[in-house]
Amino acid sequence: MPFESQGLSQELCNKLDAFIQSDNMPSLYKSYSWGNDTHQNGFPDIVRLERQLQNSEKSTGITLNDAKDVAQWGGLRNQKQISGNAVVLPNNTLISPCGGS
Repeated sequence: MPFESQGLSQELCNKLDAFIQSDNMPSLYKSYSWGNDTHQNGFPDIVRLERQLQNSEKSTGITLNDAKDVAQWGGLRNQKQISGNAVVLPNNTLISPCGGS
């Protein structure tokens, strides 16, 4: 089934189609590992960040502290260089082209 474009470029949709056809998503999901995050233990750090960002998105907007938390989870070097406004994205900005948030 082709990936339906809902505000995405045709090029990106074609890449998503190719990815879906060439990769085994359940296998990739089960084998993913980053720090504490594994399929076996329920991806606790990713779940925490997702909830944090969803809450911020609906209330204050994505904050600089949210961005720093993501950078820390991702292991970004030189995290002390992250700076900006207290709110880096106003609330209700991250609505996906597919209708979710």
